[in-house]
Amino acid sequence: MALHAASLGAEVPWVLTTNQRSAAEAEAWLAGRGLRTRGTAAATDLAGAGLDAVFIATPSGSHQAWLDWSLQAGLSALCEKPLVADPQLDSTGWQQQVEGLSGFALAFAGAGLLLSESCQWPFTLKAFRQLHPEVDLAAVQCLKMEMAPAAAGRVAWLESLSHPLSLLQEVAPGRGDFTEIRYQSLAGGLRLQARYLAGSRQLELQVDLRQTEEYPRPAGFSLDGFQCRRVVREPGYRIFFQDPADPKREVESGDPTKMLIAHFFRRLKESRGRILQPDVALLRRQRLLAKLLAAHGS
Repeated sequence: MALHAASLGAEVPWVLTTNQRSAAEAEAWLAGRGLRTRGTAAATDLAGAGLDAVFIATPSGSHQAWLDWSLQAGLSALCEKPLVADPQLDSTGWQQQVEGLSGFALAFAGAGLLLSESCQWPFTLKAFRQLHPEVDLAAVQCLKMEMAPAAAGRVAWLESLSHPLSLLQEVAPGRGDFTEIRYQSLAGGLRLQARYLAGSRQLELQVDLRQTEEYPRPAGFSLDGFQCRRVVREPGYRIFFQDPADPKREVESGDPTKMLIAHFFRRLKESRGRILQPDVALLRRQRLLAKLLAAHGS
């Protein structure tokens, strides 16, 4: 994220890590890739640094504390998903977090700060449209997504579901809710199936999590059976999207994470001096995530 930000013209003066050793390692790693910055394990070092925003890329469960810090420091935040869901909490704890988010988001907006979640998959829809121009997103009835997270079980769902949820919201915008939520084990993986009701539309959602040591981790999605699979090629970590039904059909998309950061920067510039409103889609996504996680249980 730091390298993407720098390539987009931002200054990245600090990298904040857990301890001094990791701070030195991060500083050296970035310097080896052309980005000279300073690593630190002390958040107080960032005071008075003239920052506009912070990227929160810490493990799930630690985001709330850093979001609190960001708000107090007067910094807009682009936070890794899930925004606040903590693997140590039960469904009651998740619900309490979600109930407190509206006021939290209002506090960010009231301070003129952006609060965003790192969900890059909606930025792949441009590649999908190039592969399948015949698909009308406003008429899609089924979204299937396949991922291969490093975590397992409940934590795998917690760390993965924001991606299909953000895609679902892009395909069927507005208020929505889930019914008929079902989890099952598969050979070599896990599956979630649910029905999504959004206004007059009904969509079927299916998410498969595969267990694999393959890297880069395979991922892709389909809309009404039209497939879009991510392919990463070296050197340069070039990202393509391919139709598995016809592998010769592919488009080079660029890195969706870089697109996400560029979008965040555009919003940051446009928001200066304006009265902001909380990101309603972000808040709805947290409620949907909490409902899906509660249905999974332990």
